[in-house]
Amino acid sequence: MTHQSTTRKRYANFGAKNMTVFIDTNVAVDLVTKQEPFYTESAFIADLACDGSIRLQISCGTVATIIYLTFEKFKLQNANDELINFFEKCLIATTDKSTVMKAMRSDFRDKEDAYQYYTALNANADYFLTRDMKDFNSVTPYLLPVLSPLQFEYMLL
Repeated sequence: MTHQSTTRKRYANFGAKNMTVFIDTNVAVDLVTKQEPFYTESAFIADLACDGSIRLQISCGTVATIIYLTFEKFKLQNANDELINFFEKCLIATTDKSTVMKAMRSDFRDKEDAYQYYTALNANADYFLTRDMKDFNSVTPYLLPVLSPLQFEYMLL
């Protein structure tokens, strides 16, 4: 049985068809590069997006970063095809000046994380997934819950 068919069975009844899940750049990189051990923890997210169970969302900033990393750092042989396949599964959230200024004025130490978070908030995401949970300690969970991929998976079970 493939991972995708196992995923479909496991989450078949969780009823999240209209759920928008914003993924941080680190999770997007894991999904495209299949970087272990993180890919194993995140692969189900791509499966859910493929079968329409969730809407996957990334920022414009993530697009630029992941293009650079897949070609220049990871030097994936099939980078173009992997990126096209990944981007086809994603909604791409745009950012305006107001959102950037909120991020810059926020209490986040890491302003790139602030940019990602406020972009997701502005795009009305339902969940924000990241591997860097410690960087999001100052957020208000009821505005936009921040979870690791594993926490999100456990929530769905």
